[in-house]
Amino acid sequence: MKFTTAKFIGSLFITLLVGLLMLAGVYRHFGLGGQRLESDPTALAAQAKEALDAVRNRRPGERRPASYDAVLQPLDRLLQLSRELIHSVDYDPMADFDKLFATAMPAFTIAGEANAQAQTETGPLAKDFRFNAQRAEAAQYLAAALWSRTTANHASAEGFGGGDEPYPPAEIEWTLSTINAGLEADPENRSLWYLRGAVNRAAGLFAAAARDLERSLELDPGNPEAENALGLVYIDLKQLDKAEEHIEKARAAALQIASANGTAPGADYTTIIFNLARFHEGLAAFYARENRLAPSAENARLTQKHSDEARKHLGEFLSREPAGSPDAALARRLLDGLPSQ
Repeated sequence: MKFTTAKFIGSLFITLLVGLLMLAGVYRHFGLGGQRLESDPTALAAQAKEALDAVRNRRPGERRPASYDAVLQPLDRLLQLSRELIHSVDYDPMADFDKLFATAMPAFTIAGEANAQAQTETGPLAKDFRFNAQRAEAAQYLAAALWSRTTANHASAEGFGGGDEPYPPAEIEWTLSTINAGLEADPENRSLWYLRGAVNRAAGLFAAAARDLERSLELDPGNPEAENALGLVYIDLKQLDKAEEHIEKARAAALQIASANGTAPGADYTTIIFNLARFHEGLAAFYARENRLAPSAENARLTQKHSDEARKHLGEFLSREPAGSPDAALARRLLDGLPSQ
């Protein structure tokens, strides 16, 4: 009896081992098993193109027709690489642009081709909704990289009230065309609406920028960056009450986010405070001039009010900003130039 039991157990073990080896072979043959994540953008793009060609060349009645899943997977990996790169703390808009472009551009292009193919057919094999999302995400990273590179090359036009030199029209056109293609794929991509608002502001299209940023905030209420940018656009539009309202909303939102995360307010909050300071400093200077031309109790009151607000915000900004930075030097000059109390 003991011999029979041992023999049975041995046979069972061999059978299970052979079965596992056969199952592993099936998984490898049909690509069902886990694969090592590829990190070469060229190889990933080639893999996606090959899979898309296989889908296009399917024949009716095939037992295992080529699947859109094989196209989606390398595109998702390209987007993952793009996301990791552009969100890394040491991302350099100049030095890393080509690397970002090499990961995001193939995803943008191939997702568009795959979506066009999927639109020609129906049924469970068509994954057009996912290709739209991929194309929009790729457009988001491309546009952000393009615009970061443009603004890095054109620092004089950054920040409060813009600059005197216009942005290069070709850069604006390229960025806007990328954004618009992404919004066509996904009209509810809040980041693309925000970026389009920033680019339209740089192009001097302030009313269009305001509409874009309002839409971004509809999709992402309480976003400090969008509130702050909208406030600056309303300064450009000379709608100062709205400008102050949105910059104050940006300040409150940044504080709320920091509190929810249990952290101190970060660089975005410091930027918002500087914008508030410059907003009030500009109004203090305006009413001081008005009071010199037409002295009145109201002009004097408004001069003092905005001067006090500017002084408060400049003081907070200087307590947060590195003392040797250009913005700190500008803040000290603005503080010294405020009308006296």
